[in-house]
Amino acid sequence: MREHAKEIEQAGFQIVTVAPAKHEHISPFVEEYGPFPFVVVGDPEKEAYKGLGHPSITKAKLALQLGAGFVTGKTKHLKPYTPKTKHQRDMMLTAVKEQDYLIQGGTWIVSGLGDVLWKHIDKEPGDHARIEVVVDEVKKLSDN
Repeated sequence: MREHAKEIEQAGFQIVTVAPAKHEHISPFVEEYGPFPFVVVGDPEKEAYKGLGHPSITKAKLALQLGAGFVTGKTKHLKPYTPKTKHQRDMMLTAVKEQDYLIQGGTWIVSGLGDVLWKHIDKEPGDHARIEVVVDEVKKLSDN
């Protein structure tokens, strides 16, 4: 997303990332992996996630998907997100212990008036909207 932030903003849209986490978890994450050219806010009670219809998966389903991914090699796309330092591993362990990692994310394009113009709700880990699709949708919407 960060690589396309300028393009999305030039089309008249603002990126806001919402994480199911408390501020005290977001700040260290942004310091470690940022800077980000957009705002990252927390939704620790998952009000936005639930209100927008985001599902949670079970721990068993997540374990099965990860196991199958390791066997088939389909987890290679996760390598950039794998903690590389002790500090990053500690952050990840804290997040897993204290945050809801089972709720699925999504991508929403919302007007300044709050109207949903486009959405993609992840059904499972890895089911993210492709950035190329998001950028195309933003461009279509800005042309209207």
